[in-house]
Amino acid sequence: DLRARHDKAASITARVLHAVAEHSVIVERSVRTTIRPGVSLPRSELTATMQAAWEEHRIICVSGPAGSGKSGLVKTVFDLAKPQGLAVAFRAESFGVPHLNDVFAPHGFRLDGLRALAALHPRKWIWIESVERLLEKSERHAFMDLMRLVADDPSWRLFARDFDADGD
Repeated sequence: DLRARHDKAASITARVLHAVAEHSVIVERSVRTTIRPGVSLPRSELTATMQAAWEEHRIICVSGPAGSGKSGLVKTVFDLAKPQGLAVAFRAESFGVPHLNDVFAPHGFRLDGLRALAALHPRKWIWIESVERLLEKSERHAFMDLMRLVADDPSWRLFARDFDADGD
């Protein structure tokens, strides 16, 4: 009986992990870190600055002029974070819904499932790509729910690719 219960829990955990990873890959693949195939700009100083920021701050917003490489920088840092804990990526539009459970339901789990899964990881990162797109939505409560989750749990970090610095 004990083995059957644990096998079921492991199956659910594997399914949730797969759904989260599959969703994250879609976001990650949409962001380039090169200016053309095989050519990238060295950004070690900015990368180190962001890594230092995640030690000190729970929410990190990256902004700058259009085309300056904000998304590429966040992706680079996110890739460095992944081996250190749970790391998930979302497009901002996902959070234009009334409740945080509405974000996770299409992936087969709820907030309590994410919390249970995350409890096993001492460090957790969420990357929200294109936060400015939330301004186009009339409903943004799920994003506020997420901000409260991050504020209440010191093990979470949120990377937000934000507005262009010139206001676009």
